[in-house]
Amino acid sequence: MGFMKTLFRIKNSSMGDVQLNSEYNFLVLLDFSEASYISLKFAITLSKQVGGNLRLYHVADGEEMARTDNHIVALRSVDRMNNEIENKLKAIVEMIEEEGIRVIYEYSYGNVKNKIINHIATVKPDMVILGRSIQNRVGKITKHFLKAYSGCVLITGVESEFSPNMNISLACSKTTPDNYNLSIVYGLHQSVKPPLSIINVSTDYSGHKGTESVVPLQHPKKTESTLQYHHSLSSNVAEGLIEHVSKDKVGMLCIGRKKNSNLGLKKIFSQSSIPSEIIKSINIPILLLAKK
Repeated sequence: MGFMKTLFRIKNSSMGDVQLNSEYNFLVLLDFSEASYISLKFAITLSKQVGGNLRLYHVADGEEMARTDNHIVALRSVDRMNNEIENKLKAIVEMIEEEGIRVIYEYSYGNVKNKIINHIATVKPDMVILGRSIQNRVGKITKHFLKAYSGCVLITGVESEFSPNMNISLACSKTTPDNYNLSIVYGLHQSVKPPLSIINVSTDYSGHKGTESVVPLQHPKKTESTLQYHHSLSSNVAEGLIEHVSKDKVGMLCIGRKKNSNLGLKKIFSQSSIPSEIIKSINIPILLLAKK
């Protein structure tokens, strides 16, 4: 628990004149790994800034109990695991409540992939928050989850917090406003001070028209002056976004993905699509938007 206690020493950020006028339900998937604690820290700082509630969910693998035919041994194993999980979750909840955030926790046993999908279908969160490994990789369970779940997902960075000074960038093509629900992007942007960056990456050098090719957006809560448009030419979209993240010091990248597919993620993370060194270069939170 020493690492967790160190991790949860969260600094209070001054919001200045930024108003907290939105509330979301965030579901955080926990496996008690270092990566999941980092994602939880981000979720806590995010909830504090935007006025969100947290749900914590853990799935314990029941294979250990299935290995014995002894009913008494199995029951003792269940009791022991219940106590361990309860103690960990209660300690986390206590820390979160000290930050003034409403939080509830749940856990279950069984197939991790199926349990997560079923739980999400029941609680219907506005956003699912999960982490990636310290090596900046996305695990097999996460990839399976993203294939099966088409809702809004935030994959946190290796080490990061949501702050009022975060630069949020939205990858935007001509079809993005019509195809994706951007309300959550606008909602998060309400809680930060920098303009919302709108980045359009073109691979058609012959049709380059500069910033004119970027689709104008109507931010529902702020004036047009809070939108900052960028245009990039690149050999492929993924490389253009990665260059934008580095060049413009982006703190969170929002990208669309196809319904019931992880293609949005695949363009950024799949080692079969782009080199592993590019995967490791994207260590900021990535918000995957579902289609309308």
